[in-house]
Amino acid sequence: MKPAISLYSMRHALESGEMSIPEILDFYADIGVKHVELVDSYMPADEDKADVLSRLKKLNMDVACYSISNNFAADDNERTRNINKVRSSLAWAWYFETNVIRTLASDAPGKYTYEQSEDMIIDAYKQCVDALSYTDIVFALENHGAFVGKAAQIKHIIQSVGSPYLTANIDTGNFLLTCDDPTEAAHSLIDYVGHLHFKDFKLSGSDEGYQALDGKRYVGAVAGSGDVKLKKIVNLLKQKSYKGFLSLEFEYAGSDLRADVKKSYNYLCSLL
Repeated sequence: MKPAISLYSMRHALESGEMSIPEILDFYADIGVKHVELVDSYMPADEDKADVLSRLKKLNMDVACYSISNNFAADDNERTRNINKVRSSLAWAWYFETNVIRTLASDAPGKYTYEQSEDMIIDAYKQCVDALSYTDIVFALENHGAFVGKAAQIKHIIQSVGSPYLTANIDTGNFLLTCDDPTEAAHSLIDYVGHLHFKDFKLSGSDEGYQALDGKRYVGAVAGSGDVKLKKIVNLLKQKSYKGFLSLEFEYAGSDLRADVKKSYNYLCSLL
């Protein structure tokens, strides 16, 4: 297993303009990061992506995953647009020399229920994996949010698509939002894992944070200090001889971002 860290971990610094992507990559290098997960929604325009690649090469840093957002729970035109988006992300995976593309089934519930969306999502993924049959790249479907975030939903979609090119991106923290036990959920998906987001959450105790299906709210926590039994999940991966990446996806909770990211990354590395 190899440690990595997502650009998302520094999203507050990116969104506020406090740090640029090159500055974040420099910070990651300073704390010993060798593998980074790029997030398409934070990347510069296509003509400027060469600057990111140049910085990665300069820092001797590899790309663990190219992460995109998409929505297959949509009407025909929107779903076709998203299928094309996912298929076209192959070019960026090749460009940044990674063989994992993180995807979503849907990033928002919209006007459809999950039951109404299930067949649309499965059909969309079948169309997407057709583009991978001549590559070593895989799509990794994340349990994202409360709409398509249960382990049973992710497992059913992957099994229904029935392709080795569709794997699971296990997000350890997100399971709490669907009231799944993170350890049990990870165990149920262990045979399908192609990527993992190493994330810790804790109960908010206020109106802040992400709302779970049971009404509870969760906020980000320094890895190892929250409610997710991360060590147990890592041990499960070891037992299965998982060889892929564990990518820190830190959820900022209003403290010292750089210090908390460094603590979380060090904790991740200590478990490997």
